[in-house]
Amino acid sequence: MPIYHNEPIDLMVDYAFKQLFGQARNKDLLMSFLNALLTNSLASPIISVQFGNTEQAQEYREDKLSRMDVFVETDQQERINIEMQVAHDYGMAKRTLYYWAELYRGQVVSGASYQELHRVITINLIDFVQFPSTDRYHTSYHVVEDQTHERLSDALEVHFVEMPKLRKTITDLEKAVQDPLEKWLLLLESGKNKTIHHVLEVAAMNDVELKKALDEVEEIGRNPENWALYISRKKAILDEVSREASYRERIEKAHEQGMEKARIELIQLMLSKKLSPEEITNLTDIPLEDIKKIAESIH
Repeated sequence: MPIYHNEPIDLMVDYAFKQLFGQARNKDLLMSFLNALLTNSLASPIISVQFGNTEQAQEYREDKLSRMDVFVETDQQERINIEMQVAHDYGMAKRTLYYWAELYRGQVVSGASYQELHRVITINLIDFVQFPSTDRYHTSYHVVEDQTHERLSDALEVHFVEMPKLRKTITDLEKAVQDPLEKWLLLLESGKNKTIHHVLEVAAMNDVELKKALDEVEEIGRNPENWALYISRKKAILDEVSREASYRERIEKAHEQGMEKARIELIQLMLSKKLSPEEITNLTDIPLEDIKKIAESIH
């Protein structure tokens, strides 16, 4: 397993992901990943990419951490941006549309025609469930007509990969690692799961790309400077995850307290209308014991 100081490298940490897939020497790995993920979107496989930067996509004021996306332009002049997100972001849908718009607008050159604008694809690799209504871990979105579902344009395309769903979906690791997409997604999981890492190592004996990827991840842990930056970034992300969890807990608690207050006020109102505790429990399904306690507190 890729280690330095006895700790595995977690590729869901965006710094580590970018060290692997965002380096010129690893363009072949990135193209393999993109061709597998976008197999239903591309007219033909991507054969070359040029790395860009996302500085034109200005930092949104609610971003807690600086962004470490991987952004490329393909041989078809399509723009593709990959973002990792570990902390649950309730504004994720609007966030990705905001970044998409910035990247799309960033193509505009003075005097150019709108016909010269190329498709922008955003890919979100997230470690939380964004769409509970479906069990599919990979979903994609376009602008379509409400009834016919005809696409308005191919200019906008948004993908989400929800890693928690992937973990539930894959039951046969040996089979999954042979899948062009799932092998890369399992690689993202390998820093947290020794069994997955072992299966990948075995598969890499007959998979040149996978072997190269595992070796490259190992190099992150061998380089003291990269290791220090990785640990710093990981800590910042974990701190953000902790803050988000604490925030959600406070919201839920406040909601529960609000519900309890509303329930007490309802019982008090019904008692003031001369309804008996038994009548109230029949009408509301609130336990009789709770109603009697509130009635006693009034007198």
